[in-house]
Amino acid sequence: MIHLLIYCNAAFVLTYLLTVGIWIFCRVHDLKVAVWFILLGAYIIMAVLAPVENKNKPLDDEEVKKYKWKSIVIYSAFIMVVLAADITGVFYEVCLYIKIILIIIVVLMVLGKFKENLTE
Repeated sequence: MIHLLIYCNAAFVLTYLLTVGIWIFCRVHDLKVAVWFILLGAYIIMAVLAPVENKNKPLDDEEVKKYKWKSIVIYSAFIMVVLAADITGVFYEVCLYIKIILIIIVVLMVLGKFKENLTE
């Protein structure tokens, strides 16, 4: 049990450090447009892959549709809020970090799908 706790905390810390590193890199190199294009691609990937199933908790077709819809609505709401803030120029640094987090979420979804395909 202690090993699981260590791996979980290590994954959390590494993900956090990765997002902060990307955030700093994007601020230094002014990659505002590139981040938006990557976020658009991440949105499309999320819409296709959501939800990520687990062998310990399989989902039936109705649950897949329900959770896919919820994922799309929540992700869309975050994108609209960030877009509105970007257009008005309010909280640019926070919006950039939120966009990076949304991209990282999709990367983790892809890794989860890949892991599930490997274990089948």
